[in-house]
Amino acid sequence: MPLLGGLAILAGALLAGLLFLPVGIETRGILVGAGLAALVGAVDDILDLPAPAKLVGQAVAAAVPVLSEVRVENVTLPLVGPLDFGPVPGGALTLLGIVAVMNVVNFSDGVDGLAAGVCTIAGVTFAAIALSSTASTRASSPASPPARRSASWRTTSIPRRSSWATRVRACSGSCLPAWPSRGA
Repeated sequence: MPLLGGLAILAGALLAGLLFLPVGIETRGILVGAGLAALVGAVDDILDLPAPAKLVGQAVAAAVPVLSEVRVENVTLPLVGPLDFGPVPGGALTLLGIVAVMNVVNFSDGVDGLAAGVCTIAGVTFAAIALSSTASTRASSPASPPARRSASWRTTSIPRRSSWATRVRACSGSCLPAWPSRGA
């Protein structure tokens, strides 16, 4: 079984991060945390670490970005609305989420192509989210009042008997195109 394959991916990710991400505490935290996570994985590949030691290493690596102010402090759930966690519970949930994602990739790594496929799907999804949040930020800026007015439907309620396409459009924001659907 090949070992240390993630180091080439780490090198590419670190290089891209250094070249294209804004320099700040958050970027440094993400890149250092990724380096520590890769180090834990490399040591595990070579020495076959016991599960508790690996979990501690993953938690330390995940704590670096969280302590660098990279936290999920609020989310918006479709059909529920916004939830605000605040900095401390949000940081704890972020740390737990990062460790969970590390373990999902680690557990699926033994199946040929599964880890690469899952990571590709996750990467494309995160890119789409990042692009849509950038677009919605631009659309809701004070410089564009018509866009702000057209986005005001987000605060309205969704009719109970609407089609799934109408609900998806209403819950997803401006990142999805308004495609035609039957019954909508």
